[in-house]
Amino acid sequence: MTKQRITCEARSGLLDTIHEIDLLIILDLEKREILKASAVLLRAPYIFCSETAKRAANLAGLKIDQRKISSAINELVGGPQGCYQLFDLTLEAVKAIRQSLKAFTPGDKEERMAYFDSISPGTCHAHSQSLEEKKKVYMIPNIIIDRRN
Repeated sequence: MTKQRITCEARSGLLDTIHEIDLLIILDLEKREILKASAVLLRAPYIFCSETAKRAANLAGLKIDQRKISSAINELVGGPQGCYQLFDLTLEAVKAIRQSLKAFTPGDKEERMAYFDSISPGTCHAHSQSLEEKKKVYMIPNIIIDRRN
C-alpha cells in the first residue's frame, strides 16, 4: 500500500484598478515542498504581463523552510523577466503556509502558543498579547462567529 501524500493549498490574489491576479500553491506537508503552483493574470497593464504568470510553475520543488526564501522566490517569479505583484503574492502565500504549518508543531496548545509568540513577537494583535490573556479568549473550535448582527 502506498503512503498517501498530505497536501495543503494556499491561494492569494490581487484585485485593484490595474491588476487581477490569482495564485494557487499546492504544498506537500511532509516535505515542506511546493508540488505545483499556477497563476492567472485576468487583468494586467500590458499584454506581456500574462506571460509572466507562467513563471509561477517554476515554484514547483521550492522548499519553503529554506533560508533566504525571498531571494529564491524573486529568482523564480520576479526580476526583470517576472512580475513584482506575482513575487509579492507568492511571498505572502508562502508566509501564510509557513505560519499555518506551526499548527503541526509537537506539544500541547499552550506550548504551541508560547512557541508562536516567541517567533512572531509584535507581528499582529494576537502575538502582542500575553499567553495568559490569550488563554482566556482562545476559541475552540477556532471558528469566529460575529454575534453583532
